[in-house]
Amino acid sequence: HGRRYVLLCRTLCGNFYYTESHTEINAGQKRNEQGKHTVLANPEKKGPREFIVPTANQVYPEFVLELKVTDWEKPAYIHTRMQKTKLEIEVPAGMAPGAIMKVRVPDGRMLDVQVPAGAGPGAKIQVEI
Repeated sequence: HGRRYVLLCRTLCGNFYYTESHTEINAGQKRNEQGKHTVLANPEKKGPREFIVPTANQVYPEFVLELKVTDWEKPAYIHTRMQKTKLEIEVPAGMAPGAIMKVRVPDGRMLDVQVPAGAGPGAKIQVEI
């Protein structure tokens, strides 16, 4: 009914891993390896800057803003596609075409990847994630 709320939070960053890459899916892993507390991403030095913290303990609310908005209309939903990244994987020994292998991607997730036809141990295959 004409009111909107914004939660303004502070973030405790500590030492941060800084990147200007447009997409760096392993930034969290690099943050861990370097003993940093936060990722600060500034895509292509253009922003907007993103402060990425691994735990909710680093974020605390400071203000709740109540806004009176007249003639507000909910914006139309816009579907955006996330940028895909290609990853090169070497097929390990013992795998044959059609077999499912477990692959840890740079952001830490485990994915099931099917060995394509014609690919055997030692072959390099590309997977889009």
